[in-house]
Amino acid sequence: MSKKSKLVIDPGKEIHFEGSVQPPGPKPASLDLRNPNSDKRIAFKLRTLDPSRYVVTPRIGILEPGSEVTVNIRFKAVQNMNSYQPDRQRFLVQAMIVQDDKLTPEQCFQTAQPRTIGTSKLKCLFFEKCPTGDRHTEAINDEDHDETASNKSFTSIKSHGLKPGDICDCCGKMENMGLIMAIGAVIIFIWIRGKIRL
Repeated sequence: MSKKSKLVIDPGKEIHFEGSVQPPGPKPASLDLRNPNSDKRIAFKLRTLDPSRYVVTPRIGILEPGSEVTVNIRFKAVQNMNSYQPDRQRFLVQAMIVQDDKLTPEQCFQTAQPRTIGTSKLKCLFFEKCPTGDRHTEAINDEDHDETASNKSFTSIKSHGLKPGDICDCCGKMENMGLIMAIGAVIIFIWIRGKIRL
């Protein structure tokens, strides 16, 4: 049996945010979702590990056969950089075939069996300037079922009630900041000990 796509995602591996993450923050990122089917309606839903940091529009919906939608994702501020781990930010895109046209998107996912929900995980990356090059698409296929055990950490995104805080430093630089500070502290400690002995 040939592999059928429930949903085509562009870009399909990573979500890129461009600009400094200090106030006013990076530019919103976008994600294009397309229904490649000619006779099936597809329900989609976006979830994230940290819903308080993102505003997603739309976060859930239904795509008619052959139609597409652009999802806008806005990164919100971080008040405490010590507890924030930008390299661990992920999104989960879920898709399923709509079996009952009377159901809302929320009801589709609430009543669906896990094996009928396709999934794709995307990593969030932050750049001062997004790299140029071809965008790679990803398809959610019939085989990409929802793995309940590995998806428990993903949380549904709320559409309201989010408050902005202080934006963190550039995530591309923050990945190595801890290591650099630790090496610097060791060097200073060794230098001070040498001075005391003299």
